[in-house]
Amino acid sequence: MLAIGKDSEARVKALLAEPASSDPPLMMMAYDMHRFGELMGQLSSATGPMPSEMQMVMDFYKSVGVVTYDAHASERGVVMTTRMKLR
Repeated sequence: MLAIGKDSEARVKALLAEPASSDPPLMMMAYDMHRFGELMGQLSSATGPMPSEMQMVMDFYKSVGVVTYDAHASERGVVMTTRMKLR
């Protein structure tokens, strides 16, 4: 398991403490989209003005908290589940 960023150690410990699942994911990813939006804003302020479309995307990212993706195997193939936590 790889975890990077604020509170990542606590999130990993919580995930590892969960009881075993009968359908464990093949893969799980979690992103702090609010933090990503902040970092992209800092980058764009250093490189010049951002197109309005990109600014809308960055503002959306800042309104979202953690986004989680899970991949599970099923009879249909690989199924991806996405969850967003709004701030």
